[in-house]
Amino acid sequence: MPAVSCRSLCAIDALAPASPQGNVTEPGDAAWEPSREDRLILHALAEDGRCTYDELARVAGVSEATARRRLGALRREGRVRVRAVIEPALLGLPVEAVLRIRAVPSRAEAVAAALVESAHVRYVSFVTGEHQLLVLAAFPDEPTLHDVVTRSAWLRDAVSVDVALVLATLKRGGMLAPWLRD
Repeated sequence: MPAVSCRSLCAIDALAPASPQGNVTEPGDAAWEPSREDRLILHALAEDGRCTYDELARVAGVSEATARRRLGALRREGRVRVRAVIEPALLGLPVEAVLRIRAVPSRAEAVAAALVESAHVRYVSFVTGEHQLLVLAAFPDEPTLHDVVTRSAWLRDAVSVDVALVLATLKRGGMLAPWLRD
């Protein structure tokens, strides 16, 4: 496997322990505790997703083969994902919005399940407060955003939807915007 690559475009998600199916389990499952070496590897990758296995080995104080095995195991177990952080506009999705959704309490999970299936939705979380769901989404244009927030099937289970257009993103995927770096 080649070195993890894409300096400035890659980020590492250190995740909760994986289920037997390889899916991430619920947050707060404290059964897994990373070793010192794993923690050092995770921090190095979070800092620079392009670290080579040799660099990870040096940081963690292990051999390159051990660093390769440890990262492979962390990825297989679903504890780490390597992902590219790409500006949505480069993918033809220049309109970004934050949706705060207040759902019928007994239907909040159904609304969330419908939202995670949408190609426009990049992030969904249950939150506390007046709204139950926080959603980050990207669209090709405003009419598509309008359709999603006025015609989606999940709306019948929503009490209200607060829409805020994103004017500028200063940090995405844990990384500062290019014009804010150095």
